[in-house]
Amino acid sequence: MRLTIASIACALVVLALVPALHQPLLSVSVLAFFSRACHQDPARSFWIAGVPMAVCARCFGIYVGAAAGARVRMNRQLALRMLIAAATINLLDVVAESAGLHGNLPVMRVWLGMLLGITIAALIAAMDVSSQGASEDARPETSSTRLGARSSRRQSSLLLAP
Repeated sequence: MRLTIASIACALVVLALVPALHQPLLSVSVLAFFSRACHQDPARSFWIAGVPMAVCARCFGIYVGAAAGARVRMNRQLALRMLIAAATINLLDVVAESAGLHGNLPVMRVWLGMLLGITIAALIAAMDVSSQGASEDARPETSSTRLGARSSRRQSSLLLAP
């Protein structure tokens, strides 16, 4: 699952750079693809080779962060808490800019997006790990697993004996 998350995120990062290739048909297709998730405001996007990227700075950061976050290992509860914190920080940034407390800060937006992407990917990966563990726990007990459990209990009691 981690490899899948990282692969998809890396593909999205590469796709976001496509408009810089100056291939109109390909660029229009990529822009249409990303328009479902991103406002694509050129003023909030990084520019490469004289054209804005296919996504805004925050979305680009989310994709880069997701590629990195797929490698982060944490339990599901911690990942969920981190995601809530990252989403709250991003929301505060949006509110602060809307209220005029600060201007257009694309570098801050990309870093906040990366934080959000890391936590999203880490949570998805943690949920996959916990669901795999649950499916292993759900297997019916057989005589060999009972014997293995008795054997491991015996070994641990030997280790604890004075």
